[in-house]
Amino acid sequence: ALASPFLRQFPLDLVHPEDRPDVERWLAEVVAERRGWSNVVIRWQHKDGSHRWLESNGVPIFDEEEALVGYWGADRDISERVRAGENRRRLLGELVRLQEEERRRIATEIHDDPVQAMTAVEMRLESLRRRIGNAEEQAAVDGLSTAVSEAIGRLRRILVEVRPPRLDQEGLASALRGLLDRLQEETGASVHLEDRSLHEIPVDARTVLYRIAQEALTNIRKHADATEVRILVAERAGGVVLRVRDDGRGFDPGRSADERPGHLGLVSMRERAELAGGRFRITSRPGVGTSVVAWVPAEGGS
Repeated sequence: ALASPFLRQFPLDLVHPEDRPDVERWLAEVVAERRGWSNVVIRWQHKDGSHRWLESNGVPIFDEEEALVGYWGADRDISERVRAGENRRRLLGELVRLQEEERRRIATEIHDDPVQAMTAVEMRLESLRRRIGNAEEQAAVDGLSTAVSEAIGRLRRILVEVRPPRLDQEGLASALRGLLDRLQEETGASVHLEDRSLHEIPVDARTVLYRIAQEALTNIRKHADATEVRILVAERAGGVVLRVRDDGRGFDPGRSADERPGHLGLVSMRERAELAGGRFRITSRPGVGTSVVAWVPAEGGS
C-alpha cells in the first residue's frame, strides 16, 4: 500500500486518459461535500503506456477552524485481482458463445432431421387411414398418428428450449411471444408483450435477453402462481432493456440463494447481463409479485 498526503493536488495526470473525466467529476464531488472515500478503484497509466489498478482510500484533513486543507490517502495495488476478474469474464463469455453455437447446431439438426422425418410419417399415416376400411385398423392407425403428433410436439418444445428458430429468423419479440404463449397454455395466466424497439436488435444482445426472459418465465411457471405476466422490450441509453413482471407470490431477494429454493437462476441471469456489459436488477416482495429488469448495450453485429 502507498500512503501520501496531498493538498487538493490529486495527481490527475497519472490517471488513465479514458477515465480522467469521470475521476475529475468524482473528485469535485468529494471536495465539495468535504468527505473521504474508501475502496475506489482507479486505473493509473505509466509513461510507457502500461496501466495498473489501485484501490484508493482517503480521509479529509481539516484545520483548527474546520476548513478543508487536504487529504491523507492510501492506495493498494489490485491489478492482479482485476486482471483475474477480466480473464474470468472473458472465459465465461467465450463459454456462453460456444454454448449458443452448439445450441443452434443441435436445434438445426433436430428441425431438419427428426422433426421433418416424423412429420412425413404423420402424413403417411393419415393417407393410410383414409385407405383402410376396417374400423379396428383405422383406430390402431389413429393411435399411432396421435403418438407421432405428440412426439413432434415434444420435439418442437425442445427446440424452443434449445434455440428457437424464431429468435434467429423473426427476432427477439417473436421468440418472446412464443415463450409467453407456452406459459399461458401451461398455467392459464394472462400474458402481455410490449415491443418498443425501433431497430433490429443485434444477435448477441438478442440472445442474452432471450435467455434471461426464459429463466425468468421458468421461475414464474414453477414458483410464482401468477395470474398476469408482462414483458417489455425497449431501446434505452444506447442499449436494449427487458422487463419481465408478474403478479405472483413474490419473495424476499435479500435472502441467500440457499434459502430461496428454485431461485438459483437469478445468479445465471445476472451473470449473463454483466458478461454482456449490461446491468441486472430484481425487485420483489412476498405477496406482491416480482419484476426482473435487464439492460444490455446494443453493440456488435446484427
